[in-house]
Amino acid sequence: MSRKLFVFLLSELKTIRFLCKSKGCGAACEVPINQVAGMFRDPVCKNCNARFYPVTATNINPLIVLAKAIEDLQHICVGVDVEFVLPDNDKPAK
Repeated sequence: MSRKLFVFLLSELKTIRFLCKSKGCGAACEVPINQVAGMFRDPVCKNCNARFYPVTATNINPLIVLAKAIEDLQHICVGVDVEFVLPDNDKPAK
């Protein structure tokens, strides 16, 4: 049985696409990784103004943390690369 896989390296990521899950919106916003912090200081949809996650007591913005982690791995961790493997959702033929 063979399986199709889609593989990409973390070092290949340049843009993050954010998809609003607010009812009736579904807007997509593509942002270069190095601009996420400036774009999402207030984590709301730029189309419908819905919040992406509840405000927490710690005031940690996980979108900015994600972008920073990606940038750190791409620029600081020169001895390792992270590979993502996405399996094809189609069931293999029998």
